[in-house]
Amino acid sequence: MNTESAHAQLSSNRFISRGHVKNWAKYAAIGSIVPVPFIDTCTIAFCQVNMIRKICDVYDIQFERQVVSAIITGLASGGLTALFVTTAGKNLLKAVPVVGLAISIFGMSVVAYVTTIALGHAFIEHFESTDSLEASDQSLIVSYFKKYLDTLKNG
Repeated sequence: MNTESAHAQLSSNRFISRGHVKNWAKYAAIGSIVPVPFIDTCTIAFCQVNMIRKICDVYDIQFERQVVSAIITGLASGGLTALFVTTAGKNLLKAVPVVGLAISIFGMSVVAYVTTIALGHAFIEHFESTDSLEASDQSLIVSYFKKYLDTLKNG
């Protein structure tokens, strides 16, 4: 494959993958509305894992659930901690009549959407720099995730 066709393939993969990221981020945001405590968090995680599976398919990389789970768990100790804190806060806010429920739903949806976007872009960047999904890649993916999360926070 020559350089021009490789670049075209990379651009095509990036375009398709970004479409998956946008779709799954919307699904995660919608899934965060589930009114059952912590089921919403499981729904978000389900969306994120499936998004990564789709991105792996685009880049022709073998999806490994254990590796992806380890990476997402690693992120939980960093950037995704906000997701779990927001879940706990959401459940507390629901106790406040009318306004509490609306605020908790909106807040959780925003966090789910933003973290899913950052996670998807982190995997895209990773797959464009290497063609593997290995546990040893976790720190690199975490750094990409933090970079995209900071970009999204700062506009």
